[in-house]
Amino acid sequence: MNKKIFILAVLITIFLSSKVFAGDFENYYNTGYNAYKKQNYQSAVYYFEKALQANDKFYDTYWLLGISYGLSNNLKKSEEILIKATQKFPDEWRAYTFLGDIKRAQHLTSPAIDYYEKAISLPSMPEDGKKYYKELIRQTIQEQKDYEKLNNSGISNTVTPDITSDLDLNKWYLAYLQGDDTKWILEYGIKGEDVINYKWTKLFTVNFFAKNKYNFDVNTYYSSFKNLLKKQADTTNRTLRINTISESNNEIYFEWCITGRNECEIDRIFTTDKGLYFVHFAQKTEKFSESERTKIINILKSVKTN
Repeated sequence: MNKKIFILAVLITIFLSSKVFAGDFENYYNTGYNAYKKQNYQSAVYYFEKALQANDKFYDTYWLLGISYGLSNNLKKSEEILIKATQKFPDEWRAYTFLGDIKRAQHLTSPAIDYYEKAISLPSMPEDGKKYYKELIRQTIQEQKDYEKLNNSGISNTVTPDITSDLDLNKWYLAYLQGDDTKWILEYGIKGEDVINYKWTKLFTVNFFAKNKYNFDVNTYYSSFKNLLKKQADTTNRTLRINTISESNNEIYFEWCITGRNECEIDRIFTTDKGLYFVHFAQKTEKFSESERTKIINILKSVKTN
């Protein structure tokens, strides 16, 4: 339809029946929102676009449309919509933070921080959100410093992890290893994927904290990690789904996902005489199938210390 004719038709509709106009917007928006909650992001994009055509004065339409494009792996369109949101609603904070997330994932540290700082400066952001994003800025700066220090392989020669697992090394490769005898982290990615630049579909990670320095116990560490996840979800208007699979005094298995991030994990925390080990299996998905869940738990169970 010709754009001028469409605009004229909209104006006529407003004059004839504002209730019909409002109803069209409400129907499109609600349908899009229901699709968004069900993680059907392509459908959400379609209906939020319709809602935006019906009424471009509602901030959440822009926000959710931009997020839906991002979760449909169309970051260019996501960024375009969210920038429009910041231009039309400069005092609303949420679009700035997702734009910061996009830049951070691309290792574009300076623009990521600019977006986060802009969000923090706005009165609309709650105090918990300001605290969270101030800490995220600190982490982002440190991530960039660590990234710049990496050699071509990202593998440090100063630490030798003391674990074995049944991970299929014909499919996986060691992408990252940094730390020392008191604390280290290693990450395996699928061969052909770029773990360092966040371009992965599956990720296997192990964190270690030495007992003689940190002396973490399983339950306290698990509780702290859950609180961190909940804060991440709350400050980005998302929902945390977390489920304890099994639990004992020195070992916990659990599964979690923050809706809208297209990433889920099944994790294992356990302790030995040496310290605490935190094993993660992350995957780009909104939900694990039963067969995937069984395979992942078996991989986590196979992790042993030397």
